[in-house]
Amino acid sequence: MLVLFNIPFTTQRPFRALQEAIGEEAIAWVGRTITMDGLKDLPARIKVVGGTFSFADVAHLEGDITYAATFNDPVDRVYCHWLNAANTPEHPHHVAANTYLLREIFEENHPFKEALSNAATQQLAAAGGPTPRAADALANLRQHRGVYGDGAHPKAFAISVAREVGIGDQDLDPEAFAPPPVERLRGEVRRIIMAANQEDIALIKGLQTNRKSKRPITRIKGGGGRRKAGPQQQPTATEGDGDETPKP
Repeated sequence: MLVLFNIPFTTQRPFRALQEAIGEEAIAWVGRTITMDGLKDLPARIKVVGGTFSFADVAHLEGDITYAATFNDPVDRVYCHWLNAANTPEHPHHVAANTYLLREIFEENHPFKEALSNAATQQLAAAGGPTPRAADALANLRQHRGVYGDGAHPKAFAISVAREVGIGDQDLDPEAFAPPPVERLRGEVRRIIMAANQEDIALIKGLQTNRKSKRPITRIKGGGGRRKAGPQQQPTATEGDGDETPKP
């Protein structure tokens, strides 16, 4: 079974691509086909578990598990999230995104800053620490069998996912795993965002050091195999399947 961590504003439509390739009945996607509670008792037919959840949320899953995720440039991810908030009235920080400049969110320590800072590390780091650390996330990833991709090279990740779920290399649309298109930020605003996302930058660099070849994929053998049940965790917020292309 593939457990796909969907890091918000990193991919465009992974659920839909998998739905077309293997059928919705084979997918347990939190926020779309199941709730977080639905992870407690998955049907045997499930090949992919996906969504915006943490390691803690799937610690109880048992079976032959491979973890997977792909990572977007942290600055691009932040800009996508800010644009999405500005264009989505239902977003909890919609007013802030239309009131403050992006750099002001960080400079003035607005509450929106937390969601824009180190999102990948927050999702993958060990639970319980006061501040998410890349070292904790890397320790989690390195303990378990997994495959991790680079948003700039979605085809390599799509092929890896296809092989994990037993379909052909060409059966998954690579663009589903590409990051949402967004203007490249430069100058001082880029520096400010990078300073607030140092843990995510360290996480991505740490994974790159585990690559065994020149291909833009990190494979970790880990322990794999059967997972023992872990303690039940409180559900985390979900954001669909990553269809987060900013609105014009």
